[in-house]
Amino acid sequence: MSLIGLAEAIEQLRVELGAAQDAGADQQLRFKVTEVEMELLVELRKEGGAKASFGVLSVGAEGKVSKGNTHRLKLKLEVKDEALGGAAAEVGDDDEGSFDD
Repeated sequence: MSLIGLAEAIEQLRVELGAAQDAGADQQLRFKVTEVEMELLVELRKEGGAKASFGVLSVGAEGKVSKGNTHRLKLKLEVKDEALGGAAAEVGDDDEGSFDD
């Protein structure tokens, strides 16, 4: 088990959402992503004289986590696509139509 920073976890979410947009570019159905809810398992640490910091747990194949030292952090993120002028992000193509088109 290793720790990653919150910024890195959110960046990975950005990468995954971008990959979903790319994968859906030629699809008939389009989905608008208005909100993303992330629930993270975090651990608070203080080592030596350093100030306290927390990191997002990255669990290995075993999936073992000590529950006494971990906390759940839930984030609700409103997704905006700057390429669309700050509108909600879309996953899929721009052509509207029925399944039969």
